[in-house]
Amino acid sequence: MRKARPAAFSPMQIRLHWIVAALVVFQFLFNAPMRWTWEAQQRGEDPGFSLLAWLHVAVGLVIGLLVIWRIVLRFTHGTPGPISPLDTGEKSLAQFVATETQVFLLFALFVVPASGAVAWFKGIPLAGALHSDLKLLILALVGVHVLGALAHKFVLRDGLMERMRLPRD
Repeated sequence: MRKARPAAFSPMQIRLHWIVAALVVFQFLFNAPMRWTWEAQQRGEDPGFSLLAWLHVAVGLVIGLLVIWRIVLRFTHGTPGPISPLDTGEKSLAQFVATETQVFLLFALFVVPASGAVAWFKGIPLAGALHSDLKLLILALVGVHVLGALAHKFVLRDGLMERMRLPRD
């Protein structure tokens, strides 16, 4: 028997969503020192100590752990079903895109920190290349995710975005 879907995301799922989002923005805004440090190491130079490079590593590891937590919560708590007025009971193309975007985004948000950690701690350039290349995938997936959320807010006006706000007591 299939477990019923919850009516809402749990407060922890919502918090983790926004914390990971903020940390990902931080990573994109402050990745240059990490790139400079990595490139210097690859050229055989001593880049010296860079607090921002190490902060990038630490934040990446935190993102990876938080994403694992989010995935565990998806399996243990579940996720609310679609609320779109376009919902006919069958999975629409929009629902397919939304679901797959979320799945691939969680996957990428795990693989990018993992590949970065392998590159950084094991010195494997191929892992560094994967880490760098997958940044573009994350940007694309975040773009689709945000566009979908904005479409629900301003076009469909179906209240979907309210599910990612913490309830006010």
